[in-house]
Amino acid sequence: MSTSPDLISQPTGLAANRWVLIGATGINEKDREIPITGTRVVIGRRPDQDLVISHPTVSGCHAEILRKGDTLLVRDLGSTNGTRVNEQRIELPTPLHSGDRLCIGSVEMWVQVRADQPDMGTGTMMASSIETSRFLGFGRLLTDPAIIPFFQPIVSLEEGDLVGYEVLARSELPGFETPLKMISVAEQMGLEHEFSDVCRVVGVQHSQKLMHPRRLYLNTHAEEVGDPELIESLVRLREIVPDLDLTLEIHEALVTNQGVMTDLRAQLNDLNIQLAYDDFGAGQTRLLDLSEVPPDTLKFDISLVKGLSEAGPKRQQMVATLVSMVLDFGITPLAEGIETREDMEICREIGFELAQGYFFERPRSVEYFNAISAGGTTMLPGR
Repeated sequence: MSTSPDLISQPTGLAANRWVLIGATGINEKDREIPITGTRVVIGRRPDQDLVISHPTVSGCHAEILRKGDTLLVRDLGSTNGTRVNEQRIELPTPLHSGDRLCIGSVEMWVQVRADQPDMGTGTMMASSIETSRFLGFGRLLTDPAIIPFFQPIVSLEEGDLVGYEVLARSELPGFETPLKMISVAEQMGLEHEFSDVCRVVGVQHSQKLMHPRRLYLNTHAEEVGDPELIESLVRLREIVPDLDLTLEIHEALVTNQGVMTDLRAQLNDLNIQLAYDDFGAGQTRLLDLSEVPPDTLKFDISLVKGLSEAGPKRQQMVATLVSMVLDFGITPLAEGIETREDMEICREIGFELAQGYFFERPRSVEYFNAISAGGTTMLPGR
């Protein structure tokens, strides 16, 4: 979705207030223009930063934007989830151009230059045309639909069996190849509900082609939680697959609204759909919140799991204690983001029951898994 910098005329001699970021600074907020002024702007989740982004994937002191003459640079400040420019994670100070896509953690923003006069010239008109084309192309995702579901296996660490798949969205439409690209436009167009609904429906439909179907873990958008449209969507889904095992994933940052979660839990029970809280450990959810409205599955964030085998004993003990408490609540703990055998083994040792990650398999198409099944290959840890 990012516009190549060479498509946009880059003005020279820019005034400081002409640079803006376009995006949201909170989970339930709408996009807005954020002026970049001065020579240094520090971005992070802490309230004392110059630009505060209240999102669980953003570190307390995440990145900084530097102005050197007419050049704008972004530098990561050792954040947990990284800073990306046009999908490339940066390690060094990186120039920004009008039309670039800047990701702070998973929060997506657009870099733009605003002129003093309404007539901004050919470059801006071209950018506007590109933006319109993106919106029109997004309509194909919903109406064709042009979404391709990918499935990432979830395995049992005790038996080594394949127990389910998380359904993830992909597309071959230019500019919409990744979930972030699709979600960004959906949010700009106010079509978060429609996009999520189509992703779930297409994922369930494609899963019926799997030679060895399993429980499906389906994602939601933050805007859906607490809205009646979500339940209406799930009712329609149940009519399509009345007997398929389903689990709905909710981001842990939304769990603190106990009234909404209590109602959602009851409605999911009526539909025979399980509940999972995603990315536990990335935000502010307390164990007390989990005990009030316990999910069936709790997915521990990759930040707690990745590199656990090489972490010190204090971190390992902390994760083991959390897993033990979760088990005491009757919740199934799932380790996300396992990439090595060593991490898999320690996760199994400290009590994780389920896991997913590149160590087992990357997200793949139905055709890929059917080819594996036809060849007699089993989904086992370390296969």
